[in-house]
Amino acid sequence: MKIPRRGLLKQGALFAAAMMLPQAAPKRAVAGQDASAAEVDRIEVSIVTHFSDKGFRQVRPAPLVTEDFSFNGGLRYDDTGILETPASFVVQPCARTADIAEKHRGDVLPLFHIFRFDGKPGEDRTDAFAHVVGYLTGPLKLDPAHLAFVSIPSFAGLRPHATRAGVDWERQVVLRDPDAALKAGDGSGIFRHPGDRTLPAIPTAGIYYWVAQGTAKPAENHPLPGSWTEIGELFIAENGGAAFAFGLERLLFAAMGKMPTWDEQLPRLLAQIDRDSPRGSTPPGKTLFTKG
Repeated sequence: MKIPRRGLLKQGALFAAAMMLPQAAPKRAVAGQDASAAEVDRIEVSIVTHFSDKGFRQVRPAPLVTEDFSFNGGLRYDDTGILETPASFVVQPCARTADIAEKHRGDVLPLFHIFRFDGKPGEDRTDAFAHVVGYLTGPLKLDPAHLAFVSIPSFAGLRPHATRAGVDWERQVVLRDPDAALKAGDGSGIFRHPGDRTLPAIPTAGIYYWVAQGTAKPAENHPLPGSWTEIGELFIAENGGAAFAFGLERLLFAAMGKMPTWDEQLPRLLAQIDRDSPRGSTPPGKTLFTKG
């Protein structure tokens, strides 16, 4: 088995503290409210432990610095192409140079982490949905009534499973026009990789969580209003393996109502770039983030 990225986190008090996640989402969540890196680590330990205990294998993430310096400043944009075997998962560090212009937003970070999961042989999208809801409403203790899904009509096949999980289909599910979802390619219905349009478009369901005070308002149209924050995506193709991905910092925001700040994450990004850069080479993305 390959060495986990943060194997030391499974030792001692930090591992014990990771199991002490909140009983429910906060009454009021404010993006950008200060959160320590250790709190992100605790979310990571929680999700890694949950899926490891279910028989899935953690694999080493790809370097943050890629070989293609012409796209995204030579930094890894998402989790595309990371996993090649079923029954495995990865915690992949990512950075998007386009986010520099949005750094004033509390929900935008220079460094973020994607938890990507590929199901076991024979598992399908219904199994992936069960894994998604099982973790979110189990170890993370999110309220199923505060979840929303934005997808395309083929997602309707999961309606019985969503209802059994406590999802009110009429209030919590938005089905977009497939052509509009394909054109957007934003993962809320269909995902298209922005750096390589030759890669196949992937039918998905965007997973959102209500982070404002009180009862969640109905999810009626896409884009959902600001009190809904996207936390992940579910792969929903009819004929294919089960898979999904979450943003760890977004999970922290949903569970605890706070995220690391841009200034807190920037030194972590620069350090990660230095660790992952080929000797004698500096990706242009580092300069962009340093000056931005």
